[in-house]
Amino acid sequence: MLETLRELELFPRGVVVRFSQPTRLLSSCVVGGGLQRVRSFLNLQVASNPAPLALDRDYPPPETTIEQEIERLELATPVAAMMTAASMDSFRHVRREFGKICIEALLTSGLSNARRAGDPADQALPAGRSGPPGTINILVGTNVALSPAAMAEALILIGEVKAAVMIDLAYPSPASGRPATGTGTDSAGVYCGEGARVDYCGKHTLFGEHLAGAVAEALESSVAWYKG
Repeated sequence: MLETLRELELFPRGVVVRFSQPTRLLSSCVVGGGLQRVRSFLNLQVASNPAPLALDRDYPPPETTIEQEIERLELATPVAAMMTAASMDSFRHVRREFGKICIEALLTSGLSNARRAGDPADQALPAGRSGPPGTINILVGTNVALSPAAMAEALILIGEVKAAVMIDLAYPSPASGRPATGTGTDSAGVYCGEGARVDYCGKHTLFGEHLAGAVAEALESSVAWYKG
């Protein structure tokens, strides 16, 4: 069913999702973030910045890099896009089905930027200045029609699952030495189709159970590759 919504392409420098029609996506994407109707999604791998928070270095803004790749790939616009320094070898795709509902999790991971929520900030960034590329990027999709509130709830659940997986793995934050809950610049998004309406997707629901299971399975596998 998800195949009728989108086409998925993995290439050496990224992951592309091409939607068959304008599709609702709520995300923290660096380009096209917020609640949007998009025709394409891009998770772009870029070179790791040796001094990502140094203000005296001249690096092109993320928007410029992404716009160049959108043009090269001939992606239909509007586009929502994330960036990462993680290898595409970390890409994982997990799909869950129950009844007529499909849920998928697409993600990449790298932990060099691992942090625990609440760790001391590395540096106060001026307004409009971006930090380093995100290293755990997660996109969740479904064929059902999530309400706006349910989309927000799904993003909350994605964050909870990520933190739970990281804590279970006991991967330390170099800033505090305590188990990391993610990285300093993660990004997440959720898109939905126009099927049956779903208003709730929390931990008491079957939808929430399968969403969390898909994200956890994908992230555990991806991080195992990273650590291995």
